[in-house]
Amino acid sequence: MKVGDLVKLSAQGARLVHCQSFRDKIGIVVEVRSKQLYPIIVQWFDACVSTGLSYQRLNLKFVSRT
Repeated sequence: MKVGDLVKLSAQGARLVHCQSFRDKIGIVVEVRSKQLYPIIVQWFDACVSTGLSYQRLNLKFVSRT
C-alpha cells in the first residue's frame, strides 16, 4: 500500500474489538512507515477520530473501483 490509497477493513480487521467502529467505513492511507509493527497510518472518513490510526497490512484491503 502507498499514500493516497483508499482502504477499508479486511475480514480479519473487522473482527478486532478496537476496530468495530470503523466497519463499513472508507479511509485513506496518509503515511507508511518502514520497520514498524503497525506501519500503515489511515485517516477514516466520517470518523470522530481526528488523528490517523495505525494498522498492519493484513487488517486492511483496497476499496474496489466499482
